[in-house]
Amino acid sequence: MEFAGIAVATTNDAYSPPRPTNREAVSLEDLSTQRTYLGENTFLAHEAESQPTVPQGLVPALTPLHESVLRLTEATSLPKPPLLKALTESYFEHVFPRYPVAEPADIANSKSSLLKQAVCFAGSLMRHSDNPRHLAVTQSFYEKTKLMILLNYSSNPIDTLAAMCLMICWSANPSDSLSLDGPWHWTGVAIRLALQMGLHKEATYINQPHGSRLRRIWWILLNADRLQSVCFGRPLAVRASDTNTQLPQLSDFAEDNISSKVFVHYATLIEIVGGIANFEIQGRKASNPEREQIYCSLCDWIKNLPDSIRLFDTKGARQQYHASVVELHILFFTAIILLDAHRMRVENKWYMSTPSVIAASCGARLMEEVECHEDIASMSSPTVFYIMVISVPLLYHRVSSEEKEEIRRAEVQILYSNLELLSARYSSAILARRYLDKISDECRKSRAEVQEELETHQVTISEHNASQSSWATGDLFPFPSNFCPNMELVDFDINDQTNGALEFFPVSNDPLHWAFNDPPAFLDFFQIDDMTETLSTAIPFDPASSTFS
Repeated sequence: MEFAGIAVATTNDAYSPPRPTNREAVSLEDLSTQRTYLGENTFLAHEAESQPTVPQGLVPALTPLHESVLRLTEATSLPKPPLLKALTESYFEHVFPRYPVAEPADIANSKSSLLKQAVCFAGSLMRHSDNPRHLAVTQSFYEKTKLMILLNYSSNPIDTLAAMCLMICWSANPSDSLSLDGPWHWTGVAIRLALQMGLHKEATYINQPHGSRLRRIWWILLNADRLQSVCFGRPLAVRASDTNTQLPQLSDFAEDNISSKVFVHYATLIEIVGGIANFEIQGRKASNPEREQIYCSLCDWIKNLPDSIRLFDTKGARQQYHASVVELHILFFTAIILLDAHRMRVENKWYMSTPSVIAASCGARLMEEVECHEDIASMSSPTVFYIMVISVPLLYHRVSSEEKEEIRRAEVQILYSNLELLSARYSSAILARRYLDKISDECRKSRAEVQEELETHQVTISEHNASQSSWATGDLFPFPSNFCPNMELVDFDINDQTNGALEFFPVSNDPLHWAFNDPPAFLDFFQIDDMTETLSTAIPFDPASSTFS
């Protein structure tokens, strides 16, 4: 039969076996001899090869109906050359440092439109515009890429896996809703394909012509898996014991530049963050030596960063702005706060520490840079998570100086403003704002009780001393004093409280006395679900006017 002039197969039509059409030509005979990864301890162990290899093609599965759907939807149609070039350049400038799925030569040499369509999708997401028409274009690229993946359009498994990785970039639906779209879904699907290809085993990469690209792709998936585990409190899809693939190196890239350096050190930092999350997922409290080891890993990470991706040069001058470098450091400050949150759980002393306040202040000032450069579009979707985490210490830090209080309010305002900007692209920002709105509403109701709460619950010097870790704060923050106003706390004497620099509200673990049905899971790090006293004394924030009430 025909629909809109397009032949569509029905149950009465003669059926032709699946075959490649305009895709890359792949011999079915060759595909039949290829094998996916099989573990050595399965009943099929005798079928496993001593050295796993990556299959060179996917078994074609396009039926006449599939072909008709692709034609009807124009899923394989790429944008005009000028737009294709612009979106590809946008991908390499803004997305590649976090999702280096392909080098320019890989895209140029690809015979399938799937990878190019996915690159257009990722590049369009980074447009410096919140124009609904532009986001509709992004949605169109997303749907076309999704359709080609579902219909098994490309016979090149590496291109298919690369396209799946780029689909992780966007979450069109709220993060608290069930969905077969979004980063969580695509990370899981891509990891399944990667496991079939044996990318979790280092032996797979031996004598593999595409080994460098595949290693980068594998670590994109591990990075996403660990970060999503932190955000949502869900089990890891790939545990550390499941893989022995080496960390990415600069040699895995065609060029040694800022983008490649950012990805290499991003993967190392995510490994540290994943270690923190693993304790929470297991419901286990890290021992002092374990926490000390994570702390030392963070110190080593910031110490060993190459000069080209540091925020400041050796003389303390701010280096040229790069969005990917800024986001890398925001993740670093987020990791510090997450480790401190776990420390609070272990010690059962729910007071923020000096490192958390400094990290939050630094993170806020970096977000201010992003806003000043009008570059919020270049931030990835996990930025919403970063902003929420670094907001927490600022909400609980209390100072007696009016000048310091104005600084604290300004930093929270910066974070709230950026959440507002991110909400145009990422629905998780809307969820985060809804959470802050509820905090604000609760605070307004309790405003009359603020002074009493201050006098009752303000932490004393001895309490704060007891809750402080033995961390050498300066090792965590090798930055000039003008980085942020709270950098002076690096050298703060805990026994000198004359300027009231370190006053804290406790993070309460009493049950909430009001319903809160949809808190972001990552806030469980701070037992946000159980905060009563702190919420009632937080400075109210008016979401309608984007100012403090």
